[in-house]
Amino acid sequence: MSAADAVSFVDRAMQLFPTALAAAKAVTKAGDFVEFEFRNAHIQYCTAVLKNYCKARTFFVRDEPQYLDEFYVPTSLLTQSRGSRRLEKANLDSLLKIGPRVIVDGTGGSGKTVFMRYLMLDSIERGIAYPVLFELRTLNDDADLGLEDALVAHMVANGFPLGVDYAKKAIKQGQVVLLLDGLDEVNFSRRRKLANEIRRISTSTDCKIVVSSRPDLTLEGWELFSRVRMAPLELEEACELVEKIRFDDDEGIKVRFIDSLRSGLFESHHSFLSNPLLLSIMLLTYGHSADIPKRFSSFYERAYIALFEKHDAYKGYRRERETDLDISEFSALFAAFSTITFNEGVFRFASTDAAKFVKIAKKLASSRDISESGFIEDAKQAVCLLVEEGLDLSFVHRSFQEYFTAKYIQSANRNIQKALIERYGSQGSSQFAVDNVLRYLYELSPAVVEEFYLIPSLRKTFGKSYKRKLTHAKWKELVLTMFVGLHRPSDDSTVGFMIADNKKARALLNLFSFVREVCSESHFPAMVAMKDLREELSIYAEPETTTPFSSFGASDPVWKAFANHGSFFSLSDLDRIRAELIEMEKRVRVKEDTEMEFLLGASGR
Repeated sequence: MSAADAVSFVDRAMQLFPTALAAAKAVTKAGDFVEFEFRNAHIQYCTAVLKNYCKARTFFVRDEPQYLDEFYVPTSLLTQSRGSRRLEKANLDSLLKIGPRVIVDGTGGSGKTVFMRYLMLDSIERGIAYPVLFELRTLNDDADLGLEDALVAHMVANGFPLGVDYAKKAIKQGQVVLLLDGLDEVNFSRRRKLANEIRRISTSTDCKIVVSSRPDLTLEGWELFSRVRMAPLELEEACELVEKIRFDDDEGIKVRFIDSLRSGLFESHHSFLSNPLLLSIMLLTYGHSADIPKRFSSFYERAYIALFEKHDAYKGYRRERETDLDISEFSALFAAFSTITFNEGVFRFASTDAAKFVKIAKKLASSRDISESGFIEDAKQAVCLLVEEGLDLSFVHRSFQEYFTAKYIQSANRNIQKALIERYGSQGSSQFAVDNVLRYLYELSPAVVEEFYLIPSLRKTFGKSYKRKLTHAKWKELVLTMFVGLHRPSDDSTVGFMIADNKKARALLNLFSFVREVCSESHFPAMVAMKDLREELSIYAEPETTTPFSSFGASDPVWKAFANHGSFFSLSDLDRIRAELIEMEKRVRVKEDTEMEFLLGASGR
């Protein structure tokens, strides 16, 4: 968005102002003076919001923020109810046609935060009430602050000039579009309370609400919310994004990269290149290696090497660094730093706290005594793994924090490996999608994850009889541990599974998902789509009701339908996971035998 475009946004909002003004007059029932006050307030608020949010920093350009339309490619969404379909180039209008309250989920790097910012600007352009974009992670700093009070304070801080009382009234009367970004970034201890607050606002006001989050099965229970997912990039969208990236290095690399995308690279590496962040990073590394990695861990290692050594080489010079750490030393120290912040549950932090984290990290990594401030400066300017966010610092993306945490665990001693893996594996859905750390670690060192997480957890789950085929009774016991019932939103919607609200259920869901998605993709046959199972089970739940499993008798046909369907969480699905445990144990025995043969052979030479 150019400066002229920013002005046109305000002009457009003023043109469409009568819609918002009519809503205000209906609430206030006051005279011309109130109308004048509200009009001026609306203009002031829109102007302030445009000033604060029409720009953003990107992965490639960190020195200054860019206008959104200079790099943004309109996002497509996948609907998850009433039949899956692709919503091309989604905006606030098309999103709210799905429903007045929507959850937008997407994996790391899929562009959720930029999309939420776009929705806010789109709301102003279309004159749709007051858009309030609020980063939910800010609530981590004050556990006692209620969501509504935080929203009101945020509105006033961003130029809402009519005061706290009217801000509260605007929320209550539905004059506000709430854009709540990053539910998954809220501390898990705080998230349950926050979820209740969001749902309370959704039932007590007429506000339109959009919530963004990483995928989380606990969102299944949000009865009044429709769900959509950030759609993977398609080939033409990927090419458009690459063309828009401000790449100050050899422009020929962009041309060759786009040619390669169109010549089969996009199809062969779809899991990477359909993600906006990973696509951008791939461009950074593309000109220096014909070998495109297929594993996430290899991909991030290649990206780190490019950031450390090669980015400045494009320009013909090497940026002067504050420390003399080589690439391995810097990696080891940054891995310790990432683990400390990850354990603290922070992705964004003050510079003073960053220095404290580095001081501890130096001890953990047995690093040379380098300057804490110098290391932070190198992480920002030379290696570009940290970025400034106002007065704070944050990782360039959470996925780098997760990858380097996995790197730290890989090289740690066994006691630390065991403690951290057990901790992450047992947390269930946590602040930063812990399963990504274990996913990267599994690629780096699968035996460690199997020894300290998968094998003991699966043995405990299936019990002493895990070597025998899973019985129907044991299957039902596991299902009831994870789920408490069925929920069917409306006549034409399939049912969802109500997840038990406890740590054990979340940990078990994560465990099963991990084995399916990470360990044994080649071992698991194609599953019947989960939506087919939900459609089949819809006959057992009335529309717009929640049906607890406790209401079904032991011989009710719902159990047979669920167990025999063949989809996720069916009897055959969980039995395959049990069988995978046996395969893991075999791999451990083979590894131990091989090591023993090697040692005996070596001692005999």
